[in-house]
Amino acid sequence: MFCSAFNGGDELVTDNQNEQGRENAQLGVMDLFVAFLVNPAEGADAIWERGRAWVPVLASIILASTLMVVYFGQVDADWLADFLIRASGQAMAPDQMEGFRKAMKPQNLQIGSTIGVIVGTLVMFLVVALYFHVVAQVRKMETTFGQWFAFAAWTSVPNLVALVLSIANVSIGDNSQLSLYQINPLSLSALLGLAEGENAKILSEIGLTNFWSWYVAVVAFARWSKASMATSSVIVLTPWVLYYGFKWLM
Repeated sequence: MFCSAFNGGDELVTDNQNEQGRENAQLGVMDLFVAFLVNPAEGADAIWERGRAWVPVLASIILASTLMVVYFGQVDADWLADFLIRASGQAMAPDQMEGFRKAMKPQNLQIGSTIGVIVGTLVMFLVVALYFHVVAQVRKMETTFGQWFAFAAWTSVPNLVALVLSIANVSIGDNSQLSLYQINPLSLSALLGLAEGENAKILSEIGLTNFWSWYVAVVAFARWSKASMATSSVIVLTPWVLYYGFKWLM
Protein backbone atom coordinates (compact mmCIF):
# COMPACT_ATOMS: atom_id res chain seq x y z
CA MET A 1 0.00 0.00 0.00
CA PHE A 2 2.89 2.37 0.62
CA CYS A 3 3.80 2.16 -3.07
CA SER A 4 1.18 4.87 -3.68
CA ALA A 5 2.91 7.37 -1.41
CA PHE A 6 5.90 8.90 -3.14
CA ASN A 7 7.88 12.06 -3.36
CA GLY A 8 9.35 13.07 -6.70
CA GLY A 9 12.47 10.99 -7.33
CA ASP A 10 12.43 9.27 -3.93
CA GLU A 11 12.34 5.49 -4.09
CA LEU A 12 9.10 3.60 -3.61
CA VAL A 13 8.58 1.51 -0.51
CA THR A 14 10.18 -1.90 -0.74
CA ASP A 15 8.34 -5.19 -0.47
CA ASN A 16 9.83 -5.74 2.97
CA GLN A 17 8.49 -2.39 4.14
CA ASN A 18 5.07 -3.26 2.75
CA GLU A 19 5.12 -6.54 4.64
CA GLN A 20 6.16 -4.72 7.80
CA GLY A 21 3.31 -2.26 7.28
CA ARG A 22 0.79 -5.11 7.00
CA GLU A 23 2.11 -6.62 10.22
CA ASN A 24 1.93 -3.29 12.02
CA ALA A 25 -1.65 -2.82 10.84
CA GLN A 26 -2.53 -5.62 13.24
CA LEU A 27 -1.39 -3.64 16.29
CA GLY A 28 -3.95 -3.38 19.06
CA VAL A 29 -5.11 -0.05 20.45
CA MET A 30 -2.77 -0.09 23.47
CA ASP A 31 0.12 -1.14 21.24
CA LEU A 32 -0.65 1.83 19.02
CA PHE A 33 -0.46 4.23 21.96
CA VAL A 34 2.90 2.77 22.94
CA ALA A 35 4.13 2.87 19.34
CA PHE A 36 3.35 6.57 18.95
CA LEU A 37 5.21 7.25 22.18
CA VAL A 38 8.38 5.26 21.51
CA ASN A 39 8.36 4.07 17.88
CA PRO A 40 6.39 6.50 15.68
CA ALA A 41 7.49 4.82 12.44
CA GLU A 42 5.79 1.62 13.54
CA GLY A 43 2.70 3.58 14.56
CA ALA A 44 2.60 5.38 11.21
CA ASP A 45 2.67 2.06 9.37
CA ALA A 46 -0.15 0.72 11.53
CA ILE A 47 -2.60 3.56 10.83
CA TRP A 48 -1.95 3.79 7.09
CA GLU A 49 -4.82 1.43 6.24
CA ARG A 50 -6.73 1.34 9.53
CA GLY A 51 -6.71 4.76 11.14
CA ARG A 52 -8.96 4.25 14.19
CA ALA A 53 -8.76 8.02 14.75
CA TRP A 54 -11.69 7.95 17.18
CA VAL A 55 -9.46 6.35 19.84
CA PRO A 56 -6.98 9.22 20.40
CA VAL A 57 -9.71 11.80 19.75
CA LEU A 58 -11.92 10.31 22.45
CA ALA A 59 -8.96 9.96 24.82
CA SER A 60 -8.04 13.63 24.30
CA ILE A 61 -11.59 14.81 24.92
CA ILE A 62 -12.09 12.67 28.04
CA LEU A 63 -8.77 13.64 29.62
CA ALA A 64 -9.05 17.35 28.79
CA SER A 65 -12.66 17.47 30.02
CA THR A 66 -11.67 15.71 33.24
CA LEU A 67 -8.91 18.25 33.75
CA MET A 68 -11.31 21.18 33.35
CA VAL A 69 -13.91 19.65 35.68
CA VAL A 70 -11.33 18.96 38.39
CA TYR A 71 -9.62 22.35 38.07
CA PHE A 72 -12.75 24.51 38.03
CA GLY A 73 -14.29 22.38 40.74
CA GLN A 74 -11.68 23.39 43.28
CA VAL A 75 -10.32 26.76 42.14
CA ASP A 76 -11.24 29.84 44.19
CA ALA A 77 -13.87 31.50 41.98
CA ASP A 78 -13.21 35.03 43.28
CA TRP A 79 -9.47 34.62 42.84
CA LEU A 80 -9.97 33.24 39.32
CA ALA A 81 -12.20 36.18 38.40
CA ASP A 82 -9.52 38.65 39.53
CA PHE A 83 -6.87 36.63 37.68
CA LEU A 84 -8.84 36.69 34.41
CA ILE A 85 -9.57 40.41 34.76
CA ARG A 86 -5.86 41.11 35.20
CA ALA A 87 -5.00 38.79 32.30
CA SER A 88 -7.43 40.61 29.99
CA GLY A 89 -5.57 43.86 30.53
CA GLN A 90 -8.85 45.76 30.25
CA ALA A 91 -10.26 48.19 32.77
CA MET A 92 -13.70 47.20 34.06
CA ALA A 93 -16.27 49.26 35.92
CA PRO A 94 -17.15 48.06 39.44
CA ASP A 95 -20.56 46.81 38.32
CA GLN A 96 -19.00 44.91 35.42
CA MET A 97 -16.46 43.31 37.73
CA GLU A 98 -19.21 42.27 40.11
CA GLY A 99 -21.24 40.74 37.30
CA PHE A 100 -18.16 38.93 36.01
CA ARG A 101 -17.46 37.46 39.45
CA LYS A 102 -21.04 36.25 39.80
CA ALA A 103 -20.70 34.42 36.48
CA MET A 104 -17.62 32.59 37.78
CA LYS A 105 -19.63 29.73 39.26
CA PRO A 106 -17.84 26.36 39.21
CA GLN A 107 -20.69 24.61 37.43
CA ASN A 108 -20.81 27.25 34.68
CA LEU A 109 -17.07 27.04 34.20
CA GLN A 110 -17.08 23.24 34.11
CA ILE A 111 -19.88 23.05 31.54
CA GLY A 112 -18.48 25.84 29.39
CA SER A 113 -14.94 24.47 29.42
CA THR A 114 -16.13 20.94 28.61
CA ILE A 115 -18.04 22.19 25.57
CA GLY A 116 -14.98 24.20 24.58
CA VAL A 117 -12.78 21.12 24.88
CA ILE A 118 -15.04 19.02 22.65
CA VAL A 119 -15.36 21.67 19.95
CA GLY A 120 -11.74 22.83 20.20
CA THR A 121 -10.31 19.31 20.01
CA LEU A 122 -12.30 18.41 16.91
CA VAL A 123 -11.53 21.71 15.18
CA MET A 124 -7.82 21.39 15.94
CA PHE A 125 -7.59 17.89 14.47
CA LEU A 126 -9.65 18.90 11.44
CA VAL A 127 -7.44 21.91 10.73
CA VAL A 128 -4.23 19.90 11.11
CA ALA A 129 -5.64 17.14 8.90
CA LEU A 130 -6.67 19.68 6.26
CA TYR A 131 -3.18 21.19 6.22
CA PHE A 132 -1.50 17.82 5.66
CA HIS A 133 -4.15 16.81 3.12
CA VAL A 134 -3.35 19.93 1.08
CA VAL A 135 0.38 19.26 1.39
CA ALA A 136 -0.20 15.68 0.26
CA GLN A 137 -2.16 16.86 -2.78
CA VAL A 138 0.66 19.22 -3.74
CA ARG A 139 3.17 16.39 -3.36
CA LYS A 140 0.98 14.02 -5.43
CA MET A 141 0.51 11.56 -2.60
CA GLU A 142 -2.38 9.13 -2.98
CA THR A 143 -3.88 9.66 0.46
CA THR A 144 -7.30 10.62 1.79
CA PHE A 145 -8.45 13.28 4.24
CA GLY A 146 -9.48 10.49 6.61
CA GLN A 147 -5.92 9.18 6.70
CA TRP A 148 -4.60 12.61 7.61
CA PHE A 149 -7.24 13.01 10.30
CA ALA A 150 -5.96 9.79 11.83
CA PHE A 151 -2.41 11.10 11.40
CA ALA A 152 -3.30 14.33 13.24
CA ALA A 153 -5.00 12.46 16.08
CA TRP A 154 -2.40 9.78 16.64
CA THR A 155 0.66 12.02 16.40
CA SER A 156 -0.82 14.06 19.27
CA VAL A 157 -0.62 11.06 21.62
CA PRO A 158 2.43 12.44 23.52
CA ASN A 159 0.25 15.36 24.61
CA LEU A 160 -1.98 12.89 26.46
CA VAL A 161 0.93 12.45 28.86
CA ALA A 162 0.72 16.17 29.65
CA LEU A 163 -3.02 15.88 30.29
CA VAL A 164 -2.54 12.99 32.71
CA LEU A 165 0.18 14.88 34.58
CA SER A 166 -1.96 18.03 34.61
CA ILE A 167 -4.86 16.16 36.19
CA ALA A 168 -2.49 14.84 38.84
CA ASN A 169 -1.06 18.33 39.34
CA VAL A 170 -4.43 19.97 40.06
CA SER A 171 -5.64 17.02 42.15
CA ILE A 172 -2.79 16.95 44.64
CA GLY A 173 -2.76 19.46 47.50
CA ASP A 174 -4.46 22.84 47.74
CA ASN A 175 -4.62 24.31 44.25
CA SER A 176 -7.42 26.79 44.84
CA GLN A 177 -5.19 29.56 43.48
CA LEU A 178 -3.25 27.65 40.85
CA SER A 179 -2.63 29.80 37.79
CA LEU A 180 -4.19 28.67 34.53
CA TYR A 181 -0.72 29.01 33.07
CA GLN A 182 0.77 26.47 35.47
CA ILE A 183 -1.79 23.68 35.22
CA ASN A 184 0.47 21.70 32.90
CA PRO A 185 3.66 20.99 34.88
CA LEU A 186 5.52 20.36 31.62
CA SER A 187 4.57 23.69 30.02
CA LEU A 188 7.34 26.24 29.50
CA SER A 189 5.48 28.74 31.69
CA ALA A 190 5.39 26.27 34.59
CA LEU A 191 8.99 25.20 34.10
CA LEU A 192 10.09 28.86 34.04
CA GLY A 193 7.91 29.75 37.03
CA LEU A 194 5.74 32.24 35.12
CA ALA A 195 2.24 32.54 36.60
CA GLU A 196 0.95 35.74 35.00
CA GLY A 197 1.54 37.97 32.02
CA GLU A 198 1.37 37.69 28.24
CA ASN A 199 4.58 35.66 28.03
CA ALA A 200 3.21 33.17 30.54
CA LYS A 201 0.00 32.86 28.51
CA ILE A 202 1.84 31.99 25.31
CA LEU A 203 4.41 29.73 26.96
CA SER A 204 1.64 27.85 28.77
CA GLU A 205 0.52 26.54 25.37
CA ILE A 206 3.95 25.06 24.66
CA GLY A 207 5.27 22.16 26.70
CA LEU A 208 7.83 19.41 26.49
CA THR A 209 5.23 17.03 25.10
CA ASN A 210 4.56 19.45 22.23
CA PHE A 211 8.14 18.99 21.05
CA TRP A 212 7.71 15.24 21.50
CA SER A 213 4.50 15.29 19.46
CA TRP A 214 6.13 17.35 16.69
CA TYR A 215 9.00 14.87 16.50
CA VAL A 216 6.48 12.02 16.21
CA ALA A 217 4.70 13.88 13.40
CA VAL A 218 7.98 14.47 11.57
CA VAL A 219 8.88 10.77 11.71
CA ALA A 220 5.37 9.69 10.70
CA PHE A 221 5.22 12.14 7.79
CA ALA A 222 8.64 11.04 6.57
CA ARG A 223 7.43 7.44 6.74
CA TRP A 224 4.30 8.13 4.70
CA SER A 225 5.77 10.53 2.16
CA LYS A 226 9.30 9.07 1.87
CA ALA A 227 10.59 12.62 2.27
CA SER A 228 13.80 13.29 4.17
CA MET A 229 13.67 14.14 7.86
CA ALA A 230 14.78 17.68 7.01
CA THR A 231 11.96 18.18 4.51
CA SER A 232 9.45 16.57 6.86
CA SER A 233 10.59 18.84 9.70
CA VAL A 234 9.99 21.94 7.60
CA ILE A 235 6.53 20.74 6.55
CA VAL A 236 5.47 19.73 10.07
CA LEU A 237 6.94 22.66 11.99
CA THR A 238 6.22 25.60 9.66
CA PRO A 239 2.55 26.10 10.62
CA TRP A 240 3.38 25.91 14.33
CA VAL A 241 6.23 28.40 14.02
CA LEU A 242 3.93 30.77 12.16
CA TYR A 243 1.10 30.27 14.67
CA TYR A 244 3.15 30.93 17.79
CA GLY A 245 5.18 33.64 16.08
CA PHE A 246 1.98 35.47 15.18
CA LYS A 247 0.63 35.14 18.73
CA TRP A 248 3.91 36.42 20.16
CA LEU A 249 3.90 39.47 17.90
CA MET A 250 0.26 40.22 18.68
